Amino acid sequence: AYALGGFEGGGGDGGAERDVLAAASAFGMRVAALIYDDESHETITRRPPLQPLMERMEGIAALVDQVFVVPSPDQAPFLTFAISKRNIEESTCFFIEKENAPDFRGRDWVESVMPLHRIKCEDNDDGSDGGYPDDDNDDGDHNDDSETSRDENPNMPT
Repeated sequence: AYALGGFEGGGGDGGAERDVLAAASAFGMRVAALIYDDESHETITRRPPLQPLMERMEGIAALVDQVFVVPSPDQAPFLTFAISKRNIEESTCFFIEKENAPDFRGRDWVESVMPLHRIKCEDNDDGSDGGYPDDDNDDGDHNDDSETSRDENPNMPT
């Protein structure tokens, strides 16, 4: 599973973006996050990120298997390098984003090579991280150890 975003933890849409990563991880998928660098984040969102890049990367590290930094507001060329050609050829990947995510450069290419799943998340404007539980699990396993099924969590991809 691949996801693209700013992945802020202190409000804005960061909590919802983290929910997307958690849903993909809970589904048992390997998850790769493509995260905007600070300058690109500000260009895309028209505001500086709430946390610097390293803090945002640390905030999602427990949810993903890989993190790719996208150093340009033009995401398209970076998507083509970060996404495994083998996964595309074998149809073993998908792109995941929150339901109301804004359009991004490269979406046409993504949708031409893999399914794009939109996950319904509650955006949180109260300054919290969107209700995502703290991950105190340092066992190196990037997946939630709970026995969550799609029946219990309708936001999981199918």
